[in-house]
Amino acid sequence: MASLSVASACAIAAIALILLLARIRLWKSRSHLPPGPKGLPLIGNVLAMPRTHLGRHFARMGDRYGDIVYMDILGQPMIVVNSYEVACELLDKRSATFSGRPQLVMAEMVGMEWMLVLMQYGKEWRRHRRAFHQAFHSEAVAQYQPLQLQMIRRLLARLVESPKNVVQQLNFSFASTLMQLVFGIEISEVNDKYFAMAERVRDIGEDVAFPGRYPVELFPWLRYLPAWFPGSHFKRIAEKARHEAESIRTSLHTISTEPSDSDPARDSLVSRLLVSASREFPLLDDLEEFIKGVSTTAYATGVDTTNTISQVFMLMMAMHPKIQKKAQAELDAVLGASRLPDFSDRSALPYMNALIMELFRFHVVAPLGIPHRTIADEEFRGYFIPAGTVVSPNIWAMSMDPNEYSDPEAFNPERFLDTERQARDPRQYAFGFGRRICPGRHLAEATVFIVCASMLYVFDIKPPVDSNGAPMELEYKVTNDTLLQHPLSYEYIIRPRSVDVEHLVGEIEGYD
Repeated sequence: MASLSVASACAIAAIALILLLARIRLWKSRSHLPPGPKGLPLIGNVLAMPRTHLGRHFARMGDRYGDIVYMDILGQPMIVVNSYEVACELLDKRSATFSGRPQLVMAEMVGMEWMLVLMQYGKEWRRHRRAFHQAFHSEAVAQYQPLQLQMIRRLLARLVESPKNVVQQLNFSFASTLMQLVFGIEISEVNDKYFAMAERVRDIGEDVAFPGRYPVELFPWLRYLPAWFPGSHFKRIAEKARHEAESIRTSLHTISTEPSDSDPARDSLVSRLLVSASREFPLLDDLEEFIKGVSTTAYATGVDTTNTISQVFMLMMAMHPKIQKKAQAELDAVLGASRLPDFSDRSALPYMNALIMELFRFHVVAPLGIPHRTIADEEFRGYFIPAGTVVSPNIWAMSMDPNEYSDPEAFNPERFLDTERQARDPRQYAFGFGRRICPGRHLAEATVFIVCASMLYVFDIKPPVDSNGAPMELEYKVTNDTLLQHPLSYEYIIRPRSVDVEHLVGEIEGYD
């Protein structure tokens, strides 16, 4: 009996000690969290989260609280990093801890864990990342240049013939290039069924990756409610999207592995993956699923950056005719009147390169990047960052840092040509950080260069006109309805710059 009492007393003492240590740890961690706005009981800072202009909002919070701002969202710890230096320290140098991804419940319900950008850090992520690196590293992207040139020159010919819906034609050109590059599928019109399929998967991915769009992201336990329960409409959306996305992925994979009349070998990312993955991962249980994941991710994530930056390019050229003329003068000096731009011209066009850097700085595609998540406790500058913290780099704040860029809200390529104080290259942060940096960035940069150089060499870009024939006043505005932000677009007027240039475009082969 006595021994039982002693045992009970020891057990109670041990439990009490554990609870005391846990309480001390919790008190210490809370007292050393990074600074941030005070939250309400239970819900934390959820009511203070903005729905629009996230980058600007958190940059203003940074003015008050510093480089890192801490918030509690219904018990989920979150920090926003407002400075480039701190982002490099945490997301680059400590990437082993900061390379996780937040749990996106809706994405899991739709079955989109195959997307590299949403995949949790681990063995499967490393396998997919390796495949992306092999296909899109800085030297590998040169193999895609013939296809890129062919597609952009076909676009130029179409625009000379029909200079309407310019932005839509640009977007379709990017999509058709990626469709052929990734799947080996040639599409010639917007209503092509395979184009519609690929775009639908992209839309689904963007929809489910938007934080807080569906209530189940804030209250994960809702996923276990029956579909008929009031407020469970998201379950029906997820089920429909799951079947739709999987059906499309399977269809695209099937057609991409079949020979075509024009290309029996159907050279593509898929065909190369079939060879390389079979050799490198001979024991992989589901090779087809792996290839479907890599290829569909490559398309779904590869279109947005080039689409968005091309829209900003058209708007900025129409708004800033002096900048446009300066870039055209440089192109004329290098190319003369006998040929169209090529990738080999890039090193001889400093102003054009500066213009492209300013495009990436002026309009960040994802203002808060793609959120990271800590996979272990960390300490930084004396602050405690608990495991499971969502970490968002404020890319917008970095691009608008007045200490780095004078008059940051002005579009000015000259800032990157200042030999005395050259501004930070925005590509150092625009594509993300650490192990989560965008693996397709080299292809995106090359695409933006050849599109901008080609469009400026061939066309004058002007604002649309009103009913009286007067140029419209253009304005830079962005939409904020998704994880990504897009500029407000207009129906621009483009005209060939000369008869000689028009003849050059007319000589393009392979255009029907």
